[in-house]
Amino acid sequence: MATLAKEVVCALGGHPGEVFGARDDDAFAAWTETYEPGSPDACPLKLDEESPTHAWGSVMALGERAVINELVKIGYHFREISRFATVESQPSAEVGGIGVNRIAAPGAAAKQRGARGSNGRGAYRRAFAFGLLKVLAQYREHVIRTERRMKSDGDSVLLTELQSDFCQYHVLLQRVHRVVCFVAQRDVRGCRLLRYVEDHSVCGTPSVERTMKVVVSYMYEVLYKQLGAWLVYGRLIDREGEFFIRTTASASASGAGGRERGLGKENGGPAAAEAEDALTVEEWHSGFVVDRESLPMHVSRESADTILFVGKSRRILVHARNNWRRFSRGGLDQGAGAASQLGTPGKEANCEALARLESLLRGGDFSRPAFDLVVDSLGKEAASQMWQLIVIHADLPKHLQALKDYYLTEKGNFHQVFLTEARSLMQKPPNPSTAEAEISTIFHQTAQRTESEADPLFANISIGMRNPEPESTSKAKAAGSDKDPKVHLPSCDEWDRMCMKYSVSWPLGLILTPRVLDKYHDMFQFLWRLRRVNVELDEVWTTLRRIAMRSRHHAHFSNSPQVWHLRHQMVHLVYNYQIYVQVDVIESQHAILRKHMESAENFLDLERALERFTGVLVTQSFLDITSITSMLDGIIKLCFKYAKTVQAQLESEAPLESLPLFARFQDDFQRRAGMLFTVLKSTKLTISSRAPHLHQFLARLNYNDWCAKLALDSSFANM
Repeated sequence: MATLAKEVVCALGGHPGEVFGARDDDAFAAWTETYEPGSPDACPLKLDEESPTHAWGSVMALGERAVINELVKIGYHFREISRFATVESQPSAEVGGIGVNRIAAPGAAAKQRGARGSNGRGAYRRAFAFGLLKVLAQYREHVIRTERRMKSDGDSVLLTELQSDFCQYHVLLQRVHRVVCFVAQRDVRGCRLLRYVEDHSVCGTPSVERTMKVVVSYMYEVLYKQLGAWLVYGRLIDREGEFFIRTTASASASGAGGRERGLGKENGGPAAAEAEDALTVEEWHSGFVVDRESLPMHVSRESADTILFVGKSRRILVHARNNWRRFSRGGLDQGAGAASQLGTPGKEANCEALARLESLLRGGDFSRPAFDLVVDSLGKEAASQMWQLIVIHADLPKHLQALKDYYLTEKGNFHQVFLTEARSLMQKPPNPSTAEAEISTIFHQTAQRTESEADPLFANISIGMRNPEPESTSKAKAAGSDKDPKVHLPSCDEWDRMCMKYSVSWPLGLILTPRVLDKYHDMFQFLWRLRRVNVELDEVWTTLRRIAMRSRHHAHFSNSPQVWHLRHQMVHLVYNYQIYVQVDVIESQHAILRKHMESAENFLDLERALERFTGVLVTQSFLDITSITSMLDGIIKLCFKYAKTVQAQLESEAPLESLPLFARFQDDFQRRAGMLFTVLKSTKLTISSRAPHLHQFLARLNYNDWCAKLALDSSFANM
């Protein structure tokens, strides 16, 4: 029995003999690239009572044989775990330096990264293996102490003593073995591996929880190294895609998100610098994402989003620091003072941030409140620095004012002259080959006449013709913008394809996104069409005066109350709608945006304020309500039809014959105006906070109860 006890102890140490069915070909090579551990439920090692070589099983009681097989199974768990951990911990499995107990700067981290082996399991797998070896070392010491005790006691250790000594490892090693098998079979790696092990560190079994916490502590070292490189330097040190911050496929294809080698260097000419600027903007918007499924247990989604923002901000600020001459203001930003004026962090701030992360790592168990506090603090610092870059150094307020002047038509003199000069061109359908050049020429002539060329930001504005979008493209665009309400613009004619373009310089593209500019453009097209209607109705007045000078019949037509009343009603409705959008919506909301911009000092707050501003412009102008825009569409087209009909009477010899047509125009207009007033006065719009100035607009529109009477007549007509 003493010999059998020795065999049992050897089996507990991972070296079973033939007595337990071990084969000669069951050798293990530590330098192998992969190892698939055996199943924890089917142990191939046991005391076989039918073995022809050994007769231990035939002379032992059933209970003793069960005890031995249970002890051998513990050794089997240990052997499989040890072999897996030994293979995974080899230097070829991942970059070197994983065991370094310090968060390193990117330069030091680059030196620590050695040559990659063929398996490429990743840093987290290697840290996982190191943690397992640390735990198994305690078990191995227990086995060695047992061997020494057997020698000192003259090989008189009983099986029951061995069972008592190693019973604590039965559940522990079996659970760890299951974890190892799952990791090996499913090829779990990266932060997903960390999350999986964290889940098993909360299981209700104290020994398993302690063991998993030891393993997790090794993996946290890798996590904090990646966090340090990303949060402090904006570098994504992650060749295997293990971090929960990932580069997107589109960014990888275009080169954004993978600029680690060029980060921090200033080289190339103006063309290369502009290309680099475009890459940084693309990278900011779509270069990196948070992999929600890979988030560690104690990292919330909010903290992950903040971590993503901080890293992206660091990359932008480093790029700004290395290109400070391109947006320096006067002679202030010179030499070494550029970095501080741009708000970029210096070496002391970087070292302090690294020290705060390292203190979290050395603080023992992961503390979520402490971690969130550090991340929030870094997020606020990054947001403040980005605010300085965008608002102070890039002069965002001036650009917003330029967008307001030209897109939101605040420069009334410029747009009035432009409309007047372009009116004759817009009387005819646009020529596909010359329309853009013709309208652009008028646009620049208008700038000369109104002295808008003196505006330094006018050079950013251009006018052109937008190609008609295929139906499939428009549907895809509507489906892809779930966050924004779909905009429905009333139409005039084929000149609706005229568009205004704004050249956004770096770094304003970080906040003046295509999505924001699209909303500005929607408002420009809407306001432009309202102004076109007003110009046409103003031209009607001139045309009627010219008609009156032709003959007595023409004078009778020109003085017809029916024609004049219809024009007054059209002007009243369209002009008041334009005043509502221009004053009650744009001016009031822009004042709110300006206050936010002055008091925010935080890029995220500024971004939210601008998003809210552009969104409110659309919603308070009711461009997202199909019923209202469809009625406006009919009213605008009716106004154009009315103006063309009046213009036609200038050449007509019998203008009085057209009066019945104007009567039909008036009936149609009053019906549409009454329906529009009814919808605008609906309970949903008046009670909701989406249009706080709607009551003022309705009061102006319903002067002398004009609209109310139209709405009442319309309701009776529909009965």
